[in-house]
Amino acid sequence: MRLGSFYCGVYACGFVLFSILALVSLNIGTQGTLITPLSDAALSKEQLFILYQIRLPRLILAFAAGSILALSGLTYQSLFANPIASPYTLGVSGGSAVGFVVANSFLGIHIPSQYSWIFSAIGGGVTLLFLYPLLRMRSNRSNQV
Repeated sequence: MRLGSFYCGVYACGFVLFSILALVSLNIGTQGTLITPLSDAALSKEQLFILYQIRLPRLILAFAAGSILALSGLTYQSLFANPIASPYTLGVSGGSAVGFVVANSFLGIHIPSQYSWIFSAIGGGVTLLFLYPLLRMRSNRSNQV
């Protein structure tokens, strides 16, 4: 068996599994099963609202968040050529926490605010911008004989 066909099978199984889990997640809630009728005509207006305005956006955002986290992990691992690199490697997660604390304490933006995540991202980015060049210079010095 060729390796390429093996990966095609893995991707096909992953797609089928994702599709099944997506249908199951669209049916989880207090209104019960919404997908059993095979057409929108069999659903009430309230059920259509729940399906298209609440459950489907939730599913799409969960997929997008997972994809972005996977891409950021891939970026870290590619950048450092380290298969176990994570945001904790450079302290970016600590910088995010500092950014959140600064926004929460000094700027008066409290936890329920919709903008507090922006300050966490800024703190993590600033930490990365300061630490990456320092670590790069250190690694260049250690390579010299």
